[in-house]
Amino acid sequence: MLLTGFLRASVYYRLYQTIQAGVPGNLKGDGTLLGGVFVLGPDTEVAYEHREGAFGDSCDVDEVMKAVESLKKKKE
Repeated sequence: MLLTGFLRASVYYRLYQTIQAGVPGNLKGDGTLLGGVFVLGPDTEVAYEHREGAFGDSCDVDEVMKAVESLKKKKE
């Protein structure tokens, strides 16, 4: 996804949004790996999963917190 990732307008739009929001970071790395966010419960239960589809694709923090709260309720 190296070259094709940089050809997408959505990548530049997300970069602009990130800069405007003041999110710290750097551009170090090879630029070929995408990330993700996982909320795992006991016994490797996946309560939330978000895999980056393009550079700068971010998860919904409210959804992550809902997943964490649901795991807390199950524990009680």
